[in-house]
Amino acid sequence: MQADWGAVQWVAGALRLQVNRESVEDGQKVAADLLRARGGKRKSELDQEAVARANTSEGDENRELRGITDAYLSFTSWQGFRELQIFGYLWFLWFLLILIVPFVVFARIADVMKWSGPPKPLFLSPALIVWLVPITPIPQWFHGLRMPGFGPDTSLGLFPMPHIVLLYAVFFCFGALYFDCDDVMGKLGRFWGLTLPVALLVVYPLGMALSFNPDSAWITRWVPSSGVRPLAVMMQALYPWLMIFGLIGLFRKICSRENRVVRYISDSSYWLYIAHLPLIFLAQHLVKPLDLPAFAKFGIVCVGVTGILLISYHLMIRYTWIGTLLNDKRQRPQTTPKLAEAVDKRVVYKWGLVGKTRVSF
Repeated sequence: MQADWGAVQWVAGALRLQVNRESVEDGQKVAADLLRARGGKRKSELDQEAVARANTSEGDENRELRGITDAYLSFTSWQGFRELQIFGYLWFLWFLLILIVPFVVFARIADVMKWSGPPKPLFLSPALIVWLVPITPIPQWFHGLRMPGFGPDTSLGLFPMPHIVLLYAVFFCFGALYFDCDDVMGKLGRFWGLTLPVALLVVYPLGMALSFNPDSAWITRWVPSSGVRPLAVMMQALYPWLMIFGLIGLFRKICSRENRVVRYISDSSYWLYIAHLPLIFLAQHLVKPLDLPAFAKFGIVCVGVTGILLISYHLMIRYTWIGTLLNDKRQRPQTTPKLAEAVDKRVVYKWGLVGKTRVSF
């Protein structure tokens, strides 16, 4: 509805549509009127409702928290947070670059001080939940204020929303510190048989209900109005940690042995994600005119693009500086004696010489 004429032309061209600027602009006005007639709201109105919703859910007993929420909503209304939406699906790389800066400083200080790592009982025992889950709701509280949601908001701009960066920073920092624990015994995740069912069957359904249907009869009956949002935030903070610990334990159980194919696919996945989108667009454009079922086109696009990307990864990425940047340095397989012998024979056959000795065939 609010797309400029350049964007309209680009989309219309991709869809092979003929459009008239005057009729498009008239249609945008009609669309705006239709949305307004059916309850559509402007950003300023949504922000006001978010403040009112937060105020209602927090209740009079949480005046201080309500004031912090209002102040943060006002702060993040700055247009700079909503402009320069330049990263698209690569937003996480920008977040990673932001988080690497303090990590490099921390790593340098740790090396200078000869730090031996964090206290392992805090990271490798069930006590982990006791301190980790209460930390996560602090940035999680500011997610879902403007629009109901489960989990983190999204920020695609050059200036990312602070609460989104902070939430990912919690997980990033935990990963860095857990790595220093050198958990060779696999203590983290050993209770996966408990954490995964609890996460999937209890925490997730409860969190979804509290987040999207807070006015449900059973919620209003059992949960005070002032406790609905705090409980929803707690479920959203608890769910990812239970899933992380559970999946770490599960995969240690079922994937404990080296598998070269899985390892290779894992190594290539970063490159596949970064490079896939332009090829997906091109492949969709090529299969669109084909008289084939949608599922067949879907399969052609997926298999074709994945195959091209795997080939490009092996030939141009895996053993280059780009591969080192993405996945650490990879060494080319060493030539086996039999293979070396075969190569030597090919060389001999081609040149007719081995050192100074002429070979007859």
